Amino acid sequence: MIVVLVVASGCSSSSSTASGIPSGPPVGPVKWTALDSTKAVRAAATLGSCLPDDRANRILQRMYAHRENDSFEARLWRSAIDCLAAKTNGCGALGECLAIVVEPSADCAASCAGSVSEQCNDGLKYRVDCGRYGMVCDTRDMCVLPHAAGKSCDSTKFVGACDAGAPTYCSYVSKDSSEEARGPVCADFGLVCGPLSSGSSVGCNGAGARCSTGTVNSRSITYVGTGCDGTKLTACVNEGEVAVDCGAFATGFTCQSKVGTSRTGWFCGTGADCDPTEPGSKPTCEGNNLVVCNGGKSEKVDCTSLGFTGCNAKYGVCSPSPWP
Repeated sequence: MIVVLVVASGCSSSSSTASGIPSGPPVGPVKWTALDSTKAVRAAATLGSCLPDDRANRILQRMYAHRENDSFEARLWRSAIDCLAAKTNGCGALGECLAIVVEPSADCAASCAGSVSEQCNDGLKYRVDCGRYGMVCDTRDMCVLPHAAGKSCDSTKFVGACDAGAPTYCSYVSKDSSEEARGPVCADFGLVCGPLSSGSSVGCNGAGARCSTGTVNSRSITYVGTGCDGTKLTACVNEGEVAVDCGAFATGFTCQSKVGTSRTGWFCGTGADCDPTEPGSKPTCEGNNLVVCNGGKSEKVDCTSLGFTGCNAKYGVCSPSPWP
């Protein structure tokens, strides 16, 4: 069975191109605005059910607390939230909101044919026209922004620097080449560009006290909660602390904490029924409802309201879907 998926900024219908990939309005750069958590949880339920491996809990938390240079993943998810939230046709919604064609494939290899990227995962083949996103095909990352300079680098010798407030790093292109790339402009997120503990890398850091969470990356920003400062989240970003206005993640969010058996989780949300930062956190099923941890609040999303027939308790997804 072939599942046709389509990306669009809105919910208008699309026609197929000569490549067999649905066409639609172009998707531009990401705007990191506060999300509507009611729409986000419905979109994440569909994404987590129809695109293995991440499920709704992890997708939601990344939507809220992860930032990076204008990437394919960010353009893909954030451009489609409104569209997915309104759909009632199960995995078919991805065909109308994401411009990707997905089909079963026992054996295939990552490849590029012009701007069309083909990737394989979990017995599925994904095809997308990167040009719709203003991007070019990449055999490792599916779609990437065009390399402006194309300056080659050696990852074993590269020393990162701050370029106009953004960290530089050596990015894999193929098994034979790597190119210098830039991460986010740190000041856009209230952060500073500076050295990381590796000694040869830089990243966007919180400007406060030095900290360590094990999450360090030159190309992206992940807010790892370490405490609350009133309604703000105190977070470790790369290796520096920063106080974050939770309202920047989603409307109505404030700082929350959840005490567990082995750890306390701090996060932005609207409740503390569950900990969305808990490693391995995944949704559960109650009848036809997918129970999702949405900003610390356990929310039931009726799978049938999204156009599915029920909930797959084994995997914590709505069904039918590519999950077994």
